[in-house]
Amino acid sequence: MLALPAALASAGVVGGVGLLLLSAAIASFGSHLFAECVNAVGRPATMSKVTAAAMAKMPGPVGCFGTLVTDFAVAVIGSSSAIGYLIVVGDTLPEIKAWVVGHSNTIFDSREFWICAVLPIIVPLAYLRHIDSLRFASFCVIGCVVVIVVTVVLFALQPTPLFDPCGGAGERARGGGEGAGSGEEAELQGGGSSCRGPISATSDALHTLTALPTFLFAFAAQINVPSIASELRRPTPHRIAAVMLGGVGLTTAVYLMVGGGGYATYGSLVSEDLFLSYPSSAIAARVSLIYVVVLSHPVVSYSVAPCIANALCTLSSVVRQPRNRAVAPAVSSRLSAAASLSNARRQKARNAPIYDLGLDALAHVPEEMAAGPFTPRVAVVSPRPGAAQAGSKDGVFVTDRTHAAIIGFYLLLTTTTALLVHDLGIVIALAGAVSATIAVFIAPGACYWCLHPDEGLSRTRLLAGLLFVSGCILMPLLVVSVLASRGLIHFGEAGRT
Repeated sequence: MLALPAALASAGVVGGVGLLLLSAAIASFGSHLFAECVNAVGRPATMSKVTAAAMAKMPGPVGCFGTLVTDFAVAVIGSSSAIGYLIVVGDTLPEIKAWVVGHSNTIFDSREFWICAVLPIIVPLAYLRHIDSLRFASFCVIGCVVVIVVTVVLFALQPTPLFDPCGGAGERARGGGEGAGSGEEAELQGGGSSCRGPISATSDALHTLTALPTFLFAFAAQINVPSIASELRRPTPHRIAAVMLGGVGLTTAVYLMVGGGGYATYGSLVSEDLFLSYPSSAIAARVSLIYVVVLSHPVVSYSVAPCIANALCTLSSVVRQPRNRAVAPAVSSRLSAAASLSNARRQKARNAPIYDLGLDALAHVPEEMAAGPFTPRVAVVSPRPGAAQAGSKDGVFVTDRTHAAIIGFYLLLTTTTALLVHDLGIVIALAGAVSATIAVFIAPGACYWCLHPDEGLSRTRLLAGLLFVSGCILMPLLVVSVLASRGLIHFGEAGRT
């Protein structure tokens, strides 16, 4: 959300709003495809379960690769979001501290100190056993988002001197926007101020294309649609459509107000982290922002952890497949031994953290891996209470120790990256170019195509196929455009790259 004004500066008003609305429309269609995939695989379902069911219909190596790519994309989306949250913490908390006690050029003014300072809050929340433990605190996030939106709008309208965007001691916009395209430009009123840049109606093709990953990343949360469609009470088609369209519509409205308000306020000089542009008087919005990002960091771990576990499970099954063929006679004895687990161990497993997949794999050994083609499988930490009688063959058990190691690696990776990377824009742009393209274009199209072969060449299935092909073409193009626009690769006369 904070990177949207800079994306508008890059694409221009017409191009930016057009890309935002196009991304919203594609996300709505992708959400519909995911909801239909949930109906095909059955409830309860998650992104991993839908992907595994779809890839199981593909030839062995293709199914394995597809499962790994999707898990990788979801993990990158979540990890990139978490990195962005920590970067925002490092940029914002020093401003809050300076507003309270002033600048002192000490360690308390460094971004590294404040990133590490929030870890005692984030780490325990990331290890929570159930994601719904944060449901009450999450209600406050809505109020905080309202505060942020109202602040952006007030600084854009400037009804009183208190909301002068160029006043105070806040850090000024540092030219994060790259909207110096070939379109028409018009100065904001008071354009002589050093904090305001020109507003472009349009931009050149490269800068417009470079802005697309940011808009796609803004709607990458549709990877949670399978879980939402699965957990919805009375999941009729009408209710599912209302929830999906309502969510996308509300999100788009918020994005338009924040992106448009920030760009209207600072023009091409808007920072890639919007709140770096605002003066210190925007303290309420900064405090609200900190609450949102600190709470959101552990929330995204809930989607990252099962995808990493699922990828490890997939790789393990591929590596162990030749050995399992050799030990096929021992499968029945392993099943018998697993079935004799004590009630105490079963009860302990039921109390362990779960991923809401509704799968039981506590006493299951994948006998079909002893021979035959690869079958994508879903990794679960433990079954729901009472699920031990389900007899599902779609999961493999992941111990609590493995789960803790995955979360620890996730926290170490996101924190280290946030300490080393200062540019929020490059994180969002690259994550949007790769993982968000997979989540918004490739995954919904491929899953629907594979799970609905009986539809033949129906209109919906053809559009799903077109979505998949478009994503495959768009992803490398977006990566190259992002790197080229930031000078990381060059296409000079000598063909340098």
